[in-house]
Amino acid sequence: MDSQEQPEEPWWAPRLAITSFFMDNSPLFAQLCAEKEKLRKSSSADSLFECNWTTPSSQVAHLNTPNTVRFFERMQRVMAEVVDKSQVLEHIDPRVDSFRFLDIGAAPGAFSQYLSTAFPLSIGTGITLPRARGGHLFTASCAETSRYTVHFEDILNENFVSESLDRIVGEPEYDLAIADCLYLDEKPWTLPAGGPADPGAFSTNHALGYGSLTLTQILIALRGLRQGGSLIMRVSCNGNAGATAVLLALEPLFSVCRIVKPTVCHQLRSSCYAAFISKHSEEYLAENTKYSELLQGLKLGIEKAFADRLDTAQIVDIPQVLLGVEAMTREQMDRDGHWLLSAFQQAWTVQLDNVIAVNTATSKPKPRCRFYAAGHCKYGNKCRFAH
Repeated sequence: MDSQEQPEEPWWAPRLAITSFFMDNSPLFAQLCAEKEKLRKSSSADSLFECNWTTPSSQVAHLNTPNTVRFFERMQRVMAEVVDKSQVLEHIDPRVDSFRFLDIGAAPGAFSQYLSTAFPLSIGTGITLPRARGGHLFTASCAETSRYTVHFEDILNENFVSESLDRIVGEPEYDLAIADCLYLDEKPWTLPAGGPADPGAFSTNHALGYGSLTLTQILIALRGLRQGGSLIMRVSCNGNAGATAVLLALEPLFSVCRIVKPTVCHQLRSSCYAAFISKHSEEYLAENTKYSELLQGLKLGIEKAFADRLDTAQIVDIPQVLLGVEAMTREQMDRDGHWLLSAFQQAWTVQLDNVIAVNTATSKPKPRCRFYAAGHCKYGNKCRFAH
């Protein structure tokens, strides 16, 4: 085929073996792809995605603004829906049972607030970026109680794993870990003190920063979870190789993995939550050489990312770190892909229903503006009616 006849690269996902596998084996995913292409061609696509997104981090930083309050309430509903649909805490009776949870990337604290309120006997720990380094304001009232502790730490600090992790997490005693850190593009990934000659220099290799954040969250969660503990982590369902590697690497460490896409926000986007339920015993994992290799790979991957920060061409190869492969191969997808197809069904269904609804709504012509017809519409080009 001539190069000019090659199909256009999908705008929402890279051309990877996993994307092709999903397209070939799931009519639902294929339909979702087609509908998302229709949405891309809509003149209002950007504004539709912006309206469907959460409050920008620059607004979350301020206390008690209408946007901040709505964002906080919405994210509480997200956690409530994930907990309910995944059944991750179905064995906990909130009236009599106490359990410990670890919220990684906690601010503004909506997830912690939901768990502290729904399970009043719970004991929580939050880790969140300090405000001085660009972090969100922690507004959850649970931090004012004796049953919750928040640690303001930058987990992308090169000394966090070696110096702070043991102090904060301690022994593996958590029943639930939540990994939902937001990588802040507007926050430069600062170089360590005593590094280059210019102490004010910054590294802007966000690919390294994002990958390091993913690996560090996993390492913290696995370090803190006890036997039988569970992990809730935000992932992508659009064929992203990194997210798929996370699922394939972590699923064998737990008894059950369920994926939930909340219906209260992000309906058009590919983000969803993987609930890894009931971590296997240390004896079971000790016999699994892949577990020790995974822990070692996480540490080495994080160390390498810090070493490469000045090289803007470097990335964190998450499949290589977590699975020991450079890319998701066709053989690997044939072996594990059908489990992924089943796991993603709910997420794809929610996303497809909302994309179709938006495409249907935007395909209808706007009603005519009667004021424009009379020559005096004060809104001009910003009018929501057709001129």
